[in-house]
Amino acid sequence: MKFAIQILVQVLVTIFSNAYWLVGSLFFASVAALSGAVSPNSTLPFRCARWWGGSVIRSGAVRIRAEREVELDPDARYVFFANHQSLYDVPALLDTLPVDARFLAKRSLFSLPIFGFAMKKAGFVPVDRGAGAGAAKAALRAASEQLELGRSILVFPEETRSLSGEIQPFKPGGLLIALRAGVQIVPVGVQGTRSLRPKGSILVKPGTVTVRYGRPFDAKSAGVRGKREALETLRNEVSRLSGEPLATDG
Repeated sequence: MKFAIQILVQVLVTIFSNAYWLVGSLFFASVAALSGAVSPNSTLPFRCARWWGGSVIRSGAVRIRAEREVELDPDARYVFFANHQSLYDVPALLDTLPVDARFLAKRSLFSLPIFGFAMKKAGFVPVDRGAGAGAAKAALRAASEQLELGRSILVFPEETRSLSGEIQPFKPGGLLIALRAGVQIVPVGVQGTRSLRPKGSILVKPGTVTVRYGRPFDAKSAGVRGKREALETLRNEVSRLSGEPLATDG
């Protein structure tokens, strides 16, 4: 009987959560797109993204907990480095980020009706992975422009979701953004999202997600020549904060 109830709960949560991904995304994207078109420098698009993130998390009967090792300056700009293992990482981060921030996201997302337009108007940065040096430089410039506007940037330095949860090697783009802008990097560990909805599955399993924000890292102290060591230091911090091991081939 208990098992049957658990299955029923999961089915109901799955139906409601997947439906909300569609309906909620369209609603908040529409509001963000309109506000971004009318007033490009408005904070409303980001607030819509935050509301969307929190509502998506809760639509799946997911509890979320945010932890910070130190209080971050609400007026400062940062580059956040987070691990990536689930569709739920973005909503969890949007719901818990302590400052106004924009994400680096796959360019294909910007082609989605309404949603992509809203992302563009809100200042999210498209990234063409594997498209060559020109595309990488364009993303670097776009991220730098957002930092100049007083916004922080969040990157997934692994650049793709980890199926095993292990922390994959970090790519240097996020570090270069921080060095160019002269801002600190904040490592972030996301724990618990992978079990909510595994890649390739539509089933949603209620659970708890913990997002831990670490101590800011001074990118300038590493310099361009020391970027490999800096990336490994940050990768170890993200591993510690998320509780996920480093990939053995890293």
